[in-house]
Amino acid sequence: MLQRDDELRRFWQSHLAERERNVLYVLAKGFDPRMCDGFELILKAGGKGTRDACLIQFDEGPTSPSQSYREWVQHNLETLQNIIDGRGSITDKKIAMRSAEGRRIESHSALTVFQNLSDFAGYTDVVLDISAMPRAVYFPLMGKILHFVPGQQNSWVN
Repeated sequence: MLQRDDELRRFWQSHLAERERNVLYVLAKGFDPRMCDGFELILKAGGKGTRDACLIQFDEGPTSPSQSYREWVQHNLETLQNIIDGRGSITDKKIAMRSAEGRRIESHSALTVFQNLSDFAGYTDVVLDISAMPRAVYFPLMGKILHFVPGQQNSWVN
């Protein structure tokens, strides 16, 4: 689904008001100050049910340039904990970006984030926020999520 601003806000308010919905929000853990914006929009939209976050953490190694932004990452994590405020939980999933030999393996690693349908047990809605994810991660991740919900793919797209 690709919506923005008031249209997106209205969609979530309407969708979450229909009935109790348990939402799993999958997002990238990072330093971008907008990291929590999408999840915060859903939390503010109201409705009953849990609102869990699954943080995708990119394991880029100790020499990653993102190590320079650790304080910003920590700030975003604190913001995330504050906006959830008892409505749900936060889990971490790591994606290795390179093998021990230095080969890029993020696409393969993304396929291991969710192992089976039971990873989504109890959720009525799964949101994959791709805004801070590289294509090499979000395409396989999206494919894997859709793989576990046969016949339901069309209900996820409005």
